[in-house]
Formats: sequence, structure tokens, C-alpha cells
Amino acid sequence: MIYLHIGRHKTGTSALQQLLRKNRNELGEHGYTYLPPVRGGAGNHDLADALNPAFMARADDAQRATAAAEIETTGKRL
Repeated sequence: MIYLHIGRHKTGTSALQQLLRKNRNELGEHGYTYLPPVRGGAGNHDLADALNPAFMARADDAQRATAAAEIETTGKRL
């Protein structure tokens, strides 16, 4: 099962992501997994891009490489 939060800029999404990241261990104790971004930061933007067909359709080689690395790394962390 995947839980996903989506929000426009300036709607508190970064604050939510930071809260989830800081409480990753406690979430794990309750059966939830919050994957930290591979490249750091608060959000999983690279993973979202990698899973977005519209983004990938127009991605350049560097973006495709980042997406592939993100999916590979995420698979290993699950």
C-alpha cells in the first residue's frame, strides 16, 4: 500500500515532509515507512518525477539517469 501526500507550493508540504523525516523511526514502529530522498532534502521529488510518465516522456539523459538511480535505490530500501 502506498500513502501519498500531494500539495501545491506554499501549502505546508515541506513542513509535513520534514515532520515525517524526523519521525521515521516512530513511524516504523507503527508499520509505516517514510523513504528519505536519495539526494537529501525534505521531499522525494526525484522519485515522483521517476514515476511520472509525462515527466519521463520529456526527460533528458541526466534526468533519466537520476530517475533510474532513484527507482533502483528505492527498491533496495523497501
